[in-house]
Amino acid sequence: MILRSMAARAGSRSLARSCAIGALLLALSPAPARSEPWRLAQNWEQLSPDQRSRAMENYERFQRMPRQAQQQVERRWQNFQQMPSTEQDRIRRNFDTYRNMSPDQRQDFMDRYRRYQGGPR
Repeated sequence: MILRSMAARAGSRSLARSCAIGALLLALSPAPARSEPWRLAQNWEQLSPDQRSRAMENYERFQRMPRQAQQQVERRWQNFQQMPSTEQDRIRRNFDTYRNMSPDQRQDFMDRYRRYQGGPR
């Protein structure tokens, strides 16, 4: 599996940290083409050189995060893994939609979301 390969390359890491890396890979990986369904590579060798580079950057970014932030990523990844596949797919589609927004659309979305949450306007 990709996460285990990454952990092996970076030294011994806990499985929880590997799972957190998976969350970062999921969240920060390039969006697939609209006609292509979400596919997660099963091992490191299935990744393109660009994907490998991005995965390592994400892994290194995770390692620099404060421990509390790492734990939050780990909890979110564990929660995501426990969701039914239909819910995971819905979340991925929503994330694709967000990724495909222009910067102005993203800003508008975040402004509306903050208002919805009762935050500063």
